[in-house]
Amino acid sequence: MRGPIKEFEAKLRTIQSDIDKNRFAQAFNSVEKLLSSSPFVPNLLVLRAQLLQLLDEDDGPDLSNVDDDLNAALAIDNKNVEAWIELGEFQLNVQDDPQQALGSFDKARELLKAWNLELGAAYLKTLQELNCNIQKNDVDDEYLDFWMTFLVLELVRQSTRLKPSRAKPDWFALLKKAFSNEVKHAPAVSR
Repeated sequence: MRGPIKEFEAKLRTIQSDIDKNRFAQAFNSVEKLLSSSPFVPNLLVLRAQLLQLLDEDDGPDLSNVDDDLNAALAIDNKNVEAWIELGEFQLNVQDDPQQALGSFDKARELLKAWNLELGAAYLKTLQELNCNIQKNDVDDEYLDFWMTFLVLELVRQSTRLKPSRAKPDWFALLKKAFSNEVKHAPAVSR
């Protein structure tokens, strides 16, 4: 089993090298070959969709195939965050459909939120099992950056749902609401 995995990894490295060198048509052809033997790998479908958008018009299939590939990836794995983000980008920038894009981005955000909450809880539990005395300054900046990013995204999400007649949203109230809704699910950190 190790041989086919190593071979698959080598092909992916070659594809990434082609992408890094802006050889999109070559990378696309390599992805096509991989998909012919592994058609149900969501990340390959997402990669093909990304490459389709990078190809010159003469080098590849119609952009409608991008939507097909992304929807196929999501049919296989509807928790694939990368596919939801890519679909949202395609809906926003190519199909010019911000409402659809918002739905795709909301789905990606919800999945990321769940993963990050689970990661944060597991991280802190691991520190506790290692008998670490967890203090506020022990939680690394990246974990805190996640929470700040999450809160900003939550503020943006909630502010876009405000009635248009409300000129200035109460950012402090939105922040407090967003944080209080999520903090009950987050692990406790002693201060």
